[in-house]
Amino acid sequence: MSFADRVLSELEQGQWTLSSIAPSFQRRLAGEIKTSASEKNISELCMSFYGKTQPQLMTVGNRKVASADDLSSEVKNLIQKILRPDNPNAEIINFEPQLSEKLNTALKLIGLTTPTTSELIKKLVTAFIRVDSVIFRSASHPHLFGLILIGDKANELTAEELAVSVVHELAHQELFLINLLDRLVNQTFDYHEVHAPFQGVKRPPIGRLHSLWALYRMVEFQMNINNVNQKHKMLLRENAQAFEDQELTPFAKRLVEIAVRRVS
Repeated sequence: MSFADRVLSELEQGQWTLSSIAPSFQRRLAGEIKTSASEKNISELCMSFYGKTQPQLMTVGNRKVASADDLSSEVKNLIQKILRPDNPNAEIINFEPQLSEKLNTALKLIGLTTPTTSELIKKLVTAFIRVDSVIFRSASHPHLFGLILIGDKANELTAEELAVSVVHELAHQELFLINLLDRLVNQTFDYHEVHAPFQGVKRPPIGRLHSLWALYRMVEFQMNINNVNQKHKMLLRENAQAFEDQELTPFAKRLVEIAVRRVS
């Protein structure tokens, strides 16, 4: 069985695949930047590789809910460089006490209801980082693997809604890694934009696939806490139906089938 087939088998059974793929990704990053995989965490290695910066300059610190002082200037600069095209005034700040408490409550809820997901967060989320003057509630980026950015709109969420948002970001991180195994979109359709029901705008296939996968993991979590958002279920189905026949590879089509079937 190939690595990709093993991952699909895990997904068919409802498992997360982050723990299966992340170690090889970490070793590959360490090899590319010629450092030991044990010396830096996966986020620091990832930012060093994509930011073309010496790994010793990339420091996130050891606190799960990070303060601005935990981050090296190189980490801050890379995050802000990534965010500022869409969020010109984006800036890393310390968590407000109330938001920090709400995030910790959200993480405890995940731990009480979905222990496996909680273990993944403990193991593979390096840090939650508060970012000011942004348009999102939470965000992830493939060049910042292992970091979950928390935006201004998170202040408007309940602890349960924030927990769902954290799971949403973990799903994006999972698909970042899955995309390393195989192409998900047929190359000729990389920039083919179709209306994305979740965002209400036209997006290319990879963006719509990310939306679908995040919705799948969100609804799955909501099923575990017995509070399913029916709109999210509807949007997941609409996202699945929006893909045109030749856009996705057979591998990605299996992902869509798994997502729809497991929460239908």
